[in-house]
Amino acid sequence: MAAKTPTRWALLIGVDYYFPGTERPINLRSLNGCVEDVTAAEALLKNRGVQHIVKLTASKATGKEGDPAIKEEDESLWPTRDNVIRELGRIFNSTEKGDLLYIHYSGHGMRRDRMGEPSDRSEGNQLSGAALVMTDVRRGGAYLTAYELGVWVKRMVKENNLRVTVILDSCYSGRGLRDEEDTTNLTARTPEEVDQTQLQSDRDSLVQALGLDDVNNDHGLATRDPEMRKSWLDNPTGCTVVTACGVNEKAHETHFGETSAPHGVLTHWILKTLCKYAPDAWLPTCGRIRDTVIGEIAKMVPLVSQTPTIHGQENHEFFGQHSLPRRPICKVIKHDLERDVVVLNIGRAQGVSLNAVYDVFSFGKDGEWDLRWVSSSSQAAEQVRVTKVFNFRCEAVPITTKENRSLALDEGSSAVLRTWALPSDYPVQLDDTVSDMSPSIRQTLDMYLRQTPGLFLLEGETTQEARFLVWLDTDRRFRIADENGSPLSRVPAIPMDDGDKNESPKSGVAKLASVLRHLARYLSVRDLRNRDPRTSLALGNFRCTVTNSDGEDVPKGPSGCYEVRESEVFYIEIKNVRLMRPVYVNLVCTAASWQIMKLNRLDESTGTEVWASEPYVHEMNMIIPETQKEDCQEGVYDLIKAFVYTGPHPPSWDELTLPKLPVDASAIAFHSTSDPVEPIISNLQKREGSFREPGPPLPSHAPEKWGVLEFWIHTTPK
Repeated sequence: MAAKTPTRWALLIGVDYYFPGTERPINLRSLNGCVEDVTAAEALLKNRGVQHIVKLTASKATGKEGDPAIKEEDESLWPTRDNVIRELGRIFNSTEKGDLLYIHYSGHGMRRDRMGEPSDRSEGNQLSGAALVMTDVRRGGAYLTAYELGVWVKRMVKENNLRVTVILDSCYSGRGLRDEEDTTNLTARTPEEVDQTQLQSDRDSLVQALGLDDVNNDHGLATRDPEMRKSWLDNPTGCTVVTACGVNEKAHETHFGETSAPHGVLTHWILKTLCKYAPDAWLPTCGRIRDTVIGEIAKMVPLVSQTPTIHGQENHEFFGQHSLPRRPICKVIKHDLERDVVVLNIGRAQGVSLNAVYDVFSFGKDGEWDLRWVSSSSQAAEQVRVTKVFNFRCEAVPITTKENRSLALDEGSSAVLRTWALPSDYPVQLDDTVSDMSPSIRQTLDMYLRQTPGLFLLEGETTQEARFLVWLDTDRRFRIADENGSPLSRVPAIPMDDGDKNESPKSGVAKLASVLRHLARYLSVRDLRNRDPRTSLALGNFRCTVTNSDGEDVPKGPSGCYEVRESEVFYIEIKNVRLMRPVYVNLVCTAASWQIMKLNRLDESTGTEVWASEPYVHEMNMIIPETQKEDCQEGVYDLIKAFVYTGPHPPSWDELTLPKLPVDASAIAFHSTSDPVEPIISNLQKREGSFREPGPPLPSHAPEKWGVLEFWIHTTPK
């Protein structure tokens, strides 16, 4: 039986007009582009066939005395807290399992707590204490707090199994200034004040939210610091939240020259991006949308400086039902027709191993990547398997014969990783607690594991040592330990039977394989070094220091790690002390959350150019997410790796990146070798004046050398 097509729902909230009043000591200037935002969103959604759309708006009109007034007459469609909650309840009662919900808010944001310094805000705890400013708050209406909105969205995800996308085109820092200077034509969507006023409407709203919250159901706290309750939206599952800016930035609205009305910067570029896709096509992931918007905002500098952020799953289709792995793009730099071998511009230094498989596409030859996206595995693509690996190149042979190919493997074509391969074996051992697992399920697990060359299940008597040990806890959940039997921290427990057949890609066995695949890839990158003396860049060419904000050396502990406190600013400095040619530095963090992320600026994919006279300095500020602090009383260990390169062709190191491992097993997605993959395409433009004048180019035959500098950081909670 074919899967049911999910019904799509949308709740659009736009607030331009704010009623005057004296109930709260705040100054709210009316806005101009919020209703235009949600009206444009409504048009796009209708074009894509979304039928269940509710729009709550407050538009500005001119009153009898010439003062601003509200335009809409129907009070039931005003963006008040009560009207929003009414519509959320209606959607909750009307939706079915698997339906999709889109929530879009454009308007002012307000902090209901004082944040203190930027370093005081923990990762994963940024929306807590924030609120959406409803049209009637100054005359006594309640705010819609991030906590209350999170309670409702969580109910929809947990009880109705909805997939929810939330767009918040507002500020929530409490640090922004109202700015309507004619020289920029920009308006910020955040008041200067922090409103800690508690009205009866606020207390009533909190009591109602507490009654629905299965975690914070404590009515006795309704009058004590109610706005600081943690919002589920900070770290959601089954939901993606896109915010307009970072916690210490401002969201803006401005004219884009296409209409007489302004739009929010975030909303404009999201809708502009989505309009490129046919109404029946898959949409990009939320992560791809975020990256595209960041790229467009970069072109607006210095007029606009805001960085959209994502909470939740960024690899999920925007307002869709598909989860997609996101992989960087590399290039075909040669096709040897005689041997029928292609050469890719990535190699061992970027984690490539024998038998890795890449999809090759014809797009990207002319730089037109921003309009293209692999939305289906049925698109014209050829697969190639890696047969030889060099430092920054690899050779791969096509899997299909010439006669059966759908496209030519031309120079300049783009390639995307389909299947990882590991540089060494990562055997998995099941202990006696899994003894009742049927042979067929064991075979299924081994099949899933072997989709990643180097990862497999140990069976029978063997002298080979396992890299991972798997057991079942008393709740029949899969747990994973290292080769010494020590449980791996911050790895989710996976229910063995989650209601699906074990052969299903959604089963516990499939999710276990997905986590093991992730862990093996992480460890292989963490251990990546250049062990070839012919191409190794001598680390003695560099002087490395780690200092605090006072310029003093950060001390090392007994384990050799640099000891820092959470939120403590420190600096990693790498100085080229011997080489008279440029060195390119790429800083990569292999984090305790099983994530691998680049720390260089997004527009520096090939690294930061460093000459002998100019040290590379990177400011660091380690944060322990609120959700992990209970398990991190003794601190966390992160490895910062600096990949240093010298040569004529600085490479990209994007291939090393790896997303966070979900802390909730329900958020784990298993991707088979036939699932579609979304390329991570950077269309960021280099900002004018952001780079130093380049030195003399190296000859094309200059030797390529590289090395890895490592900094272990031990962060203890504050």
